[in-house]
Amino acid sequence: MFSQRSSDTRELLCLRGGCRAWVRLSCDLQAFVEDEDRAPEQARIVNVSHGGIGLMFPEPIPLGTILRIELAPPKDEGPHVFVARVQQPGMEKQDGWLVGCEFVQPLSNKRIQELLRYRISGRRGRQ
Repeated sequence: MFSQRSSDTRELLCLRGGCRAWVRLSCDLQAFVEDEDRAPEQARIVNVSHGGIGLMFPEPIPLGTILRIELAPPKDEGPHVFVARVQQPGMEKQDGWLVGCEFVQPLSNKRIQELLRYRISGRRGRQ
């Protein structure tokens, strides 16, 4: 069952446990990720939803780690910064580890739309 949230995002309505609260949107964005024990490292955002984000990272990240995720903005905007907690430490893939994170505060429709515009315009990573 789906209810339309906006033209690009839909909330998944679930009555049973074990299913996702939000639909994930695929993307391919460069970001910089850091935590209290790690200097900023480059990662790739592979999916995003109102509730969380999927990152391809060079190594697994411990469960519960709080991450600061930053996308470099176009010249006239401030950076897009998100804070998330690692929920899935990492699943090994061909090009790194897929790390699943839950946002500390769910993203609004406006923030999701900003990310979608970022994706569509082709802007990636720090310059």
